[in-house]
Amino acid sequence: MPTIVAIRHQFTALPEEVKTHLSGLQPLLDAADLDLSLAYLFMVIEQGRYRSLKCILVRNLKCMTSVVDAELERRSFTRTSFRATIKSLIGIDLASADYRALENAETVRDTIFHGRSASDAKKREAIENSLKFIAKFGAKVKQKTGKNPFATLKGLTSRIRPVDRDQSIWIVRGVFAINNVQKISEA
Repeated sequence: MPTIVAIRHQFTALPEEVKTHLSGLQPLLDAADLDLSLAYLFMVIEQGRYRSLKCILVRNLKCMTSVVDAELERRSFTRTSFRATIKSLIGIDLASADYRALENAETVRDTIFHGRSASDAKKREAIENSLKFIAKFGAKVKQKTGKNPFATLKGLTSRIRPVDRDQSIWIVRGVFAINNVQKISEA
């Protein structure tokens, strides 16, 4: 099981652009606040999921950012639909052994976030696994799109000539329909 010192070193070893994006984590790790560190990391991972799709849809499929942003706002991804979407768009299989760390972290996250307790050792392991996922997945998305979803997205649309609005809408909606990404109900 990792120690908090080992986790701090793991954080320090991340690329500078990722550390900057995760700047809120450093004080939590310094205080050894495991619950808030884990909550923060999962907030960042959730944001990273949407940001990774934005990178792919804008950079690889040339969709307009305004369309992508609007459609992502209207969608709710399950773990299954996100994994299917990422696999179909850029071939990253989040069920593979390379990304098993996220599943292990999600188990601890689910335990804690649903009011049950987990040992400090399990929490530290989940934090370590979350950082592993952020490093590995972010690097892979950057390799495929040129942008890391766990870093700044400044310049995302540079040198990109997007398709028109209607084509962008059809592309994004088609991607989401094929991968069973549900609309958020507006009740």
